[in-house]
Amino acid sequence: MNSMPPPEMQMEYSAGALKDGGTLTVTVTVPDKWHVNANKVTDEFLKPSSVEAKAEGLEFGEAVWPEPIKEYNEALELEIWTFRGTFSVKIPVKAVDGTNYDSLGTTVTFNYQACDNSICLAPASKTISLDGSLNGGAVGA
Repeated sequence: MNSMPPPEMQMEYSAGALKDGGTLTVTVTVPDKWHVNANKVTDEFLKPSSVEAKAEGLEFGEAVWPEPIKEYNEALELEIWTFRGTFSVKIPVKAVDGTNYDSLGTTVTFNYQACDNSICLAPASKTISLDGSLNGGAVGA
């Protein structure tokens, strides 16, 4: 079957009181034998991974990604940048509305294109919430 189950995802805020300069860490686990494109791609037809965090009363900065893996893809006949296994993306908290924010309502959407050694799937996304109100199922992009 040519489909990858959605990646596992978790998120957590840095310890202590939520404030400007804090961090929201999103941990993604890609199933074995699959990879997702890195946040930067080496060819225009590859879709880069991205994350989007939302929470009432919070403003987030630009995501900080880990160093991607550089590998040669035989099917594509080019070097690509990927993420495999488990990796974490850190999203800085730029501003907190001190009296009116809802960190428990935080949602994170991970947009990705999954590939194995022979096929790349259509881009997809998965959204999770800190309060568990979303089931985190895959949604087509």
